[in-house]
Amino acid sequence: MSATALAQGGRVDAEEREAAAQAQATNIDAQTGKILNEAIELLNAQNFAGSAQKIATLQLERLSPYERGRVEQILVNIALSQDNYEEAREHLQKAVDSGGLNAVEIDQARYQNAVLYIQEEKWREGAAAIEEWFKTATNANSAAYYLLAAAYYQLEDLTRALPPAKKAVELRTRRSRTRAGSACSWRCTCSARNTARRSRCSSS
Repeated sequence: MSATALAQGGRVDAEEREAAAQAQATNIDAQTGKILNEAIELLNAQNFAGSAQKIATLQLERLSPYERGRVEQILVNIALSQDNYEEAREHLQKAVDSGGLNAVEIDQARYQNAVLYIQEEKWREGAAAIEEWFKTATNANSAAYYLLAAAYYQLEDLTRALPPAKKAVELRTRRSRTRAGSACSWRCTCSARNTARRSRCSSS
C-alpha cells in the first residue's frame, strides 16, 4: 500500500472517529428525551408551570453536557414567560457553561443575554454585553448595531452612539440594495426566458 493510500486511510479513520464523537456528544438518553419533548410541548402550549414541573423531575447533575444545555434553554423560555429577565440570563449563562452548545448556539445565547439587558433598560450593561458579543460574532446585523447605538443614546453618550448608528444604516442600506439586485436579476432572467420563448414561436 502506498504512503498516499495510508495517509488517506488515516484521514478517513480520523473523520469517522470525529463523527462518532459528535454523534455521542449530541445523544440524549431515551427517558431524558421523553421528558424534554413533553416539556417542550407544554412550553409551546404556553403551559409554563407544567413545563417547569417536567424539568424538575430530571436529575440535572446526571445529565450529559448536551442534555443540560437543552434543559437550560427550556428554562430560559420559562423565565421569559414570567418576565424574569435576570433568571433568564442566569440560565443562558448555564447553557453556555454546560459545554453542550455548539458555536452558533453560544453566539445566539450571548446576543440574547445582551438583548435582555436592553429590554430591562439596563443600558450600561446592555452596551457592554453587545460590545463583548461583537468580539466573537461572525454575522453581526444592523439590529445589533442599532441596539448598541440606542443604549449609548440612552446613556447620553452621543459620541459612542454615532458609529454603531452609522453602521446600522450602512448594513440596512446594503441589504436593501442586495435584495433589489436579486429582484432585478430575477426579472431580467424571466424577461430573457420570455424573449427566447417568443423567438422560438416566431421561427416555428
